[in-house]
Amino acid sequence: TQPVARIGVRNTGAKDLVLSTISSNCYCVGYRTAPAPIKPGQSAVVELVYAQRTVGPAAEVVTLASNDLHGDAKLTIKANAVKDLVPTSLVKESGSSVPFK
Repeated sequence: TQPVARIGVRNTGAKDLVLSTISSNCYCVGYRTAPAPIKPGQSAVVELVYAQRTVGPAAEVVTLASNDLHGDAKLTIKANAVKDLVPTSLVKESGSSVPFK
């Protein structure tokens, strides 16, 4: 499964807030579903999905484009990807795996 970041978006304006695009320079951040227009005074949650292509720490800038008069919102997602969370062998003896008894 891919990591998911849940971002809260609040409309502090007087008109519906419409998120038109969600993008990143790496093309490694997407979203599950774009929220419907957010009414004034209301909030919505945007679920961002991250597909890092390399192992190790990374920081990606995500742009939320909308009809906000103040322009697009930019946020940074930080992650530390690991190769595998499951060890290939828990016990080694003489270079070969030993089953549990």
